[in-house]
Parts: sequence; C-alpha cells; structure tokens
Amino acid sequence: MIIANRVIDKFHSPFVVAEISSNHGGDYETCLKMIKSAKDCGCDAVKFQAYLPEHITLDEKLLKTYDKYKTPLDWFGGLFGEYAYVNHTF
Repeated sequence: MIIANRVIDKFHSPFVVAEISSNHGGDYETCLKMIKSAKDCGCDAVKFQAYLPEHITLDEKLLKTYDKYKTPLDWFGGLFGEYAYVNHTF
C-alpha cells in the first residue's frame, strides 16, 4: 500500500497517525496547535471524527455535550490548510 508517496508494509517504518478526534475541546486554536504538535512529535498524519450530534443521540444532555466537543464541519477547510502547512497527510 502507498499513502502520500510512502510505502506501507512490514519492511518500512510505520506510518503514524495522531488521533485528534474531539480532544481540542471545541476550540479551533487548540485544534491547530494539536496538528502542529503531532507533526513536531513525528506523526505522519492526523485524524478527526466528524459527526452531527443529532445523528448519535436523542438525549438532550448528550446532545449538548456532543455539540460542544464536535469538530465543526466548517473547520475542515482551514484545518486542511494547516495540514498542508505542516506537511501532514489529509
């Protein structure tokens, strides 16, 4: 398999993916810092989970929590630019 011009198999170095998910706590600037930190730590890519809270639960308490910590879909354009800036794979 090849990802971003890198061969992925048992004979090459591992392709390391940082899981950012919702660990940014709903803060865009924190999210950008996490992308840069992942690169500084040697990660090859970062991963997010994109979801709409109403597709996960109907419980009002959970809806508020999921909504607070989601990665808003409109962030992805800017995040993609940051990936390119720090040379991650999207």
